Amino acid sequence: MSRVRQAESIRKVREQLEMTQDEFARVLHVAQSTVQNWESGRSSPHRGTLARIEALSAATPAGGPRRGRARIAEETRIQLITALETILERAPSAVVEEISRILTERAGKYGEPQS
Repeated sequence: MSRVRQAESIRKVREQLEMTQDEFARVLHVAQSTVQNWESGRSSPHRGTLARIEALSAATPAGGPRRGRARIAEETRIQLITALETILERAPSAVVEEISRILTERAGKYGEPQS
């Protein structure tokens, strides 16, 4: 694949996921400037990174906006809740109390109503 076509393909995947270059870079564990270079055709991703981009592309249905941020946010929320439930099941009570204290202190800080 030519570098120009590859650049267009990478940009298309990112746009279908409705991600900024910075968000896309964080998912791929690279710098935003690296994504910018790929999309401009100045450089190409390594094989492993290209495979991750292809996996993201395969998970994105073709055509139209995909509400990518919302989907990724929901997946992250589920992963965090699952991890937290596992920690709470196994942690000593002092750790559970500390987590509870932190959550109580932060409730409402991010636009969420306090319960």
